[in-house]
Amino acid sequence: MSFFSTLGQKISGTAHRVGSKVMGAVHKGEKFVAKHGDTISKVAGAVGNVAGMAAAGIAATGVGAPLAGAVAGIAAGAKVVERVSQTATSAARAGLAAEDAVRAAKGGNFSRAIASGRTAIAQGKTTRGLGRTLK
Repeated sequence: MSFFSTLGQKISGTAHRVGSKVMGAVHKGEKFVAKHGDTISKVAGAVGNVAGMAAAGIAATGVGAPLAGAVAGIAAGAKVVERVSQTATSAARAGLAAEDAVRAAKGGNFSRAIASGRTAIAQGKTTRGLGRTLK
């Protein structure tokens, strides 16, 4: 074997190992988002609601328009975080359902593959709808 053949095999093997580790990390992140995304969006929604009510109260008293504007900005930012979290959660769930459908089909369990495929399609449609509201 020549030097360059050996070098090419080493580089290829290393790239494959790094890629496998990256895919594992992405999958763990996807599972985390699917599991905890609802909590994040609920907290962000609550922060947005409280900040919105506080901004309305500050504006109604006439104490400080700049302060009311700043609090309203916080409320708007929290609402954006809530919507992004909902979209990411839906996308992660669609990806996990699609992976489950492929795994089930490879294993010969076609009824589970069809059910998971339907779930993936439904989550994909939900994600598309949520994504359109973010534009």
